[in-house]
Amino acid sequence: MNRFSFSLSIAACLLLSCTVDNNSENDTISVDSIVLDQSAITSFVNREISLNASVSPQEAAEAKLIWSSSDNSVATVSKGIVKTLKEGTATITVSAGSNKAEASCVFTVSAIPNGAIDLGLSVCWAQQNVGASSPESFGQYFSWGETTEKESYVPDTYKWYNPSTDSFTKYNNTGRLEPEDDVATTRLGAKWFIPTYEDLMELVQNCTISWVEGKGARLTSTVSGFENNSIFIPAAGFMDDSVPHRASAHPYLPGTVASFWTSNIPSEYYNEPINFIRAGHFYNGDPTIWWSSYSKFDGLQVRPVAKP
Repeated sequence: MNRFSFSLSIAACLLLSCTVDNNSENDTISVDSIVLDQSAITSFVNREISLNASVSPQEAAEAKLIWSSSDNSVATVSKGIVKTLKEGTATITVSAGSNKAEASCVFTVSAIPNGAIDLGLSVCWAQQNVGASSPESFGQYFSWGETTEKESYVPDTYKWYNPSTDSFTKYNNTGRLEPEDDVATTRLGAKWFIPTYEDLMELVQNCTISWVEGKGARLTSTVSGFENNSIFIPAAGFMDDSVPHRASAHPYLPGTVASFWTSNIPSEYYNEPINFIRAGHFYNGDPTIWWSSYSKFDGLQVRPVAKP
């Protein structure tokens, strides 16, 4: 072999090496199985939700995956990002093309309930308090776990208090309100309930809070696409007959305090006295939230939320 032929052979080998390096070896490995991180999801309309697919073997190229929706009018999908469009059910499927490996997730999509404001969160918030005629009106006052108003808000009138033993007959520890003791559910139906502490945390973490002097707190969504939506919590005060100089039930600190019940006791507050329950509490111009503990027999407002 002369020097020229030898040089051509070296060049050919170098060219062949470059060609192999530019092709991902993963493209030649077939996908044996696919697993999605979720198999069923309930959601409101106008949401974007990510589905994550894991392939086996791990070396197989995820670029081979093909995403599809059984009903593109309900939900569409692109590279695992699902957009919910209208009420209904759609099955999102991911497959590996030529072989039979695939996985599916069923999406059940709900419309925004009547009377709700969509802030782009996991729950929709009602426009107004239970018993209110408008977002600005106070509505009714309820002891925690009761479903009717009353004339006095003291331990002896509390449904779950036993004066002879000075103890509570229900919800002594860490429980969440059951549907029959949740005034939002009994008044509005099964989709509605008193927000959990976690729902309230989600609200304040994804909203800006502004105080309307003498009237209450406005919470405006910071979630992309929902920035024009807000809810108003009126400064209705609360009922507490134990306040000195007060002989009968009437709002205490109206125009100053906007508060409403949560339906559960978060784990970080398990060591509080069992008489107390956490509530959202907005106070007199402060653009934040106070995590206040009210006695269960106090009278507070209820701002319902709904899940899809």
